[in-house]
Amino acid sequence: MEELAAYIADEMNRNISHPSVLEMKELNSYDAEAETREYMALPFYKRLGTQPDFHAFALAKQARAFALWTERVGQNRPWDHKPMIKSKFDGAWQKQGAHDYFHDIWSNIHYGYVGIASGFSESVLFDGAGAEQIISDTVRRIQHGEKYPGPSKTPNVEGLRAWDDAPDRESIQIGVNLYHRYPQGGIRSKIIMEKVLEIHPARWMKGIRPHECE
Repeated sequence: MEELAAYIADEMNRNISHPSVLEMKELNSYDAEAETREYMALPFYKRLGTQPDFHAFALAKQARAFALWTERVGQNRPWDHKPMIKSKFDGAWQKQGAHDYFHDIWSNIHYGYVGIASGFSESVLFDGAGAEQIISDTVRRIQHGEKYPGPSKTPNVEGLRAWDDAPDRESIQIGVNLYHRYPQGGIRSKIIMEKVLEIHPARWMKGIRPHECE
């Protein structure tokens, strides 16, 4: 697991300075209310004519940020690490102690960390992941029939995030928390492993399984 944790730590440290992240951070920092106050403080003669629609500007910037984010983290896109992990680390499951850990965990830690670095709120990240899960589960159901059950909602969880898997929410939260503690990078494999392993196995649900020696 340590080699895989080192790989995803390197991705996190590098990608918080990616041009797309810097652009998304700027787009998401646009404050329509602040822009309106600044405009209204101008001398009267500078406010002649039609007042700019700063809220429309904000919506356009948010749409651009979401488009950039989707291009980066969507299925089989550059920051969907699952295919790379399966290829580079010999499969979707990696052993640590008495358990195997599923590859979704690592990409979702990156998702939470880099998502906050990009200026998205925790709410947007969690609900966005849930929305993507609905789409991907629906597509798999259509393509493979009864082998996949389709979208499944977690009881007692509000919003679109309820449609995401519980292990995904756990791992996204790890990434979010790591950004709040290490916003400038400096993430190491040991840090990630500690955060993953301190979560009780029962909370990982289908994200881990007992290891069976071959």
